[in-house]
This record gives sequence, C-alpha cells and structure tokens, in this order.
Amino acid sequence: MFGLNISIYLTAIIIFPCVIGFIRFRNLPLCYKFLAILFIIGLFNETWMYIFALNKKNNLLGFHFYRNLEIILMSLFFIYQLTSSKEKRIILIAFIGLSTFSIGYSVLGDIQQFNSLPVALEAVYFSTLSCYFFYKKAVDPQPDSHEGFYIVNGTILFYFASNFLFFAFSNHFIKDRENLLVMSNVHSIVLAISNLSYAVGLWIASKSSYSVA
Repeated sequence: MFGLNISIYLTAIIIFPCVIGFIRFRNLPLCYKFLAILFIIGLFNETWMYIFALNKKNNLLGFHFYRNLEIILMSLFFIYQLTSSKEKRIILIAFIGLSTFSIGYSVLGDIQQFNSLPVALEAVYFSTLSCYFFYKKAVDPQPDSHEGFYIVNGTILFYFASNFLFFAFSNHFIKDRENLLVMSNVHSIVLAISNLSYAVGLWIASKSSYSVA
C-alpha cells in the first residue's frame, strides 16, 4: 500500500494529542491528564524508537515499555471517572494483573515479539472497559457528560478492537509477507485516526464546564 516514510508520518500524528495535552493540561479534568501524560511520553518513546531504528539497533523494548505505561495510565483514566469504590478496586486489580502478566510474558517469553498474547489481552480489557462505560452513561447519564468523553471513549473502543483484529489476523489467518504488510499499513492508518480523535477529545474536555481551572 505505502512505504516506510508514510507509515512514519502517520505515527508522528501522535504529536497532535501530545501538543494539545501539554498546552491545555492545566484545564483538563484529572482523568484526562493521565491521557495527556501518556501521549507526551509516547511522543518521546516514538522518537527514541525511530532513532534506534535509524541506527539499526533493536527498539522493541520501546513497544513493551509503552504498552505497560498505556495499561496503567489509561486504566487510571477510567478509574478516576468512577464513584464506586468496588468498581475502582476491580479495575485496579485487573490492570495490575494485566501489567504484571505483560512484563512477565516479555521477560520470560520472547521480548523480540511485540504482537503477542499481552496485546490481545490488553485489547479485550480496554474494549470491555469502554463498552462498560458507554453502558453506564446510557443507563445513568451524568450532568457533567460532554462530547469529549464520547469521542475519547469511542476512540479507545475503535483502537483496541482494531488491535485485537490485527492480532488475530496477523497471528492466525495471514502468514504471507505481502498481506502482513497490508495489515501493518492498515494499523498505521487506525493509529493516525485514533490520535487525531484523541486530540479532538482532549480539546473538548479542556473546554468543558467542569474543567479544573
């Protein structure tokens, strides 16, 4: 479909939620600040990985680092929107268990493989959380709900559901190199769309009536 340069440009779109998160950080509700931190660190991580790739050095450690950071900070995004201590405790236990399993799998398994079982479990975990929060909003709408939440939560569902499909197809259905490259290109497009959506969601959240001044 397209070459490495286009894929790099699509990945670089992470700069949009990163910049908005940095500029509007003070005005973001607390739960969105965790996402802003994730994107800012993500930009530095992508830059580090790109430099390593240019120098023909192994950069897969960056994938493992960012995946575990993503599990922690994105889980906190959900936790800090909850009022039930029971629900908070369940998500806390879930993300600690998932993160521990992910680290253990990388260390004891094959650290050279990033599209592995922890990727699928993370995708199922966040897709489930996203659906649950949509359900909560549907049955009990909150007066402070705004478009930013629906955009961000919808993007989380879109991105991680796509990740699960990418994992399933690339590991179990597609074996030839050409079709794997097509899947990789599609994943780059999904990532770019997701980062643009996150940027819009962060901007709206920073402008919402209950933002922290």
